[in-house]
Amino acid sequence: MPVVRQKLSQTSFYRKLLAYEATWASKVHQRHLGIPRFRVLTVTTSAARVKSLLDACSRLQRGHGLFLFADRTVLEKDLLATVWQCGKAAVMSALVDLPDLANSYVS
Repeated sequence: MPVVRQKLSQTSFYRKLLAYEATWASKVHQRHLGIPRFRVLTVTTSAARVKSLLDACSRLQRGHGLFLFADRTVLEKDLLATVWQCGKAAVMSALVDLPDLANSYVS
C-alpha cells in the first residue's frame, strides 16, 4: 500500500493513520470498548519502509505516540522486550510500560 497519495480519497497508510488519530481524539475506544488507551503496531518489510511510515506519521497533528513501527526482524524477537520506533519524533518504546519509557506515550 502506498504511504501517501495525492488525494485523501485514495487508500494509503497515511489515511489509516488519520483514522486512528481521529478514533483516539474522539475517545471511541473508551466509549465502545471501555479501554483507556491503545497502540497501533506496524510491522513492515524494511528499515527504509519504517522510515517512510514515520515520515507520514510526523504529518499528523497529534497522537504520534499511538503508533509503533518495526521492520520484520522484530518477529524473530521477544515482542514484549523489543524496543519499537515510536511515531513521536526520535522516541523508542516498548510494548510494556517500563519506568524509563513512561514519558514516551501520546503527544
